[in-house]
Amino acid sequence: MAEESGNNVSMAASITRGVLFGLPLAIGLLTILFWLQGDFDFLRALGAAALPGTLLGVFGGGFAGVAYAMAKEH
Repeated sequence: MAEESGNNVSMAASITRGVLFGLPLAIGLLTILFWLQGDFDFLRALGAAALPGTLLGVFGGGFAGVAYAMAKEH
């Protein structure tokens, strides 16, 4: 039972690290992309990138965290 609890904590920590890395990365990259490719000033590009960057960063970071935790177990 203790080993399973340790695996859950490890999985949660990996997901959290993935989200904390993926969230600012996705928002930053989308902001730069919208700013350079679109007809937006920087603040408008940041606003346009906020929702898709959040969704992409949380989903992608969480998925990467799960994949890392599963690979680390074996």
